[in-house]
Amino acid sequence: MNTDTKKLCELLTKFRTAMLVTRSSGDELRTVPMAVVHIEPSGRTWFITARDSGKAHDLETDPRVQLIFSDDSANFLTMTGRGSLCAERAKINEMWKEPFKLWFPEGREDPNIVLIAVEPVRAEFWD
Repeated sequence: MNTDTKKLCELLTKFRTAMLVTRSSGDELRTVPMAVVHIEPSGRTWFITARDSGKAHDLETDPRVQLIFSDDSANFLTMTGRGSLCAERAKINEMWKEPFKLWFPEGREDPNIVLIAVEPVRAEFWD
């Protein structure tokens, strides 16, 4: 892991939510708040969503995304990257947290659950 990736991961752990920006098939930007599920040492950031959501459909046609993070201490981070969908049950079980029942009352077995993985391409941080 290089120094930049290590620093990115350190900074990412400061945030619990992000604004996910996707591009619709009509070439319009869609921005939605997302709870951060997991951050890998590579900086890959994971989210949970519904398979039939607009953002999932957007990623199927255009994987380019932007994540915008901020916190109560006036720290800001933006990250551009490539988003992909993951419907692997083992990965969903690994990432599952009980508070997700708010969005998925059937629990981790809900067939509409998919994960979004964002591979970072570029990031900037302001404090």
